[in-house]
Amino acid sequence: MISNLVRLNIRSLSNEVFVRFFTDLFAYIDKFGAGAIGIKQTSDDLRDSFQKVVAALDLVRKSEYTKKLKEMDKFRDKLVKSLTLTVKSRTDDPDPAKKDAALGLEILFDHYWSIPKRAYDKETSAIADLLRELANPVAVARIALLNLTGLVADFKDINDKFVEMAYKRYDEINSRPKVSMREAREEVKEKYDLMLYRLEGVIALNGIDFSEELSGFVSEYNVIATHYKNILAIEKGRRRAAKANSDKEDPNNGEDTPETTPEPLTK
Repeated sequence: MISNLVRLNIRSLSNEVFVRFFTDLFAYIDKFGAGAIGIKQTSDDLRDSFQKVVAALDLVRKSEYTKKLKEMDKFRDKLVKSLTLTVKSRTDDPDPAKKDAALGLEILFDHYWSIPKRAYDKETSAIADLLRELANPVAVARIALLNLTGLVADFKDINDKFVEMAYKRYDEINSRPKVSMREAREEVKEKYDLMLYRLEGVIALNGIDFSEELSGFVSEYNVIATHYKNILAIEKGRRRAAKANSDKEDPNNGEDTPETTPEPLTK
């Protein structure tokens, strides 16, 4: 039997778009009436499962610290880059003492050149190692000679604040009810597939023109399913571009809320 329904690979939709699709879908079910369409039970089951996805997404959205952490991380990235470039620029200083100080620090910063590219926890751990080395008396003297003491202090301060806020976010997340986005989405997919199978059965048994409600819903459903297939194609293109750019990932801003307390941010 050839299906009258446009099929959509909902697994590939991002969380936000996944929620928008089902919100639109339920609006059209309500418009034509689940009972009149012949999918009352399956659509009710789907709606119940969908609430779990909404709850899981709400946990990801609601952390008051997520945006602040991202901004602070950009600032500490900027500071470590500034330190690295400043030290490198001073390796040609006409003053032999300052040149030697810069060359000594350059070796240290070259070892940590990849810090801004690392994920939050790994970056924080690497920064802790770097700050320990910068607190070495020899390094402190070199930093002072190059007038970088204030910049290093700012770098340490923003990293300390980042660590403090990161722990607050972990505490906030772990105090909430645990909802797995991945599991919730899989449950919704199963119920969604069952509803479509039921709808196809109704069409096969009665014909798509059995009622105005049935034909109207199928027509509207196919329009929104096609619309979200187009969105999916755009999303895939963006993901490929993001992967090519190797964007830094926040390990706690993905699909699942952490189920356990994370490893410490510093060693």
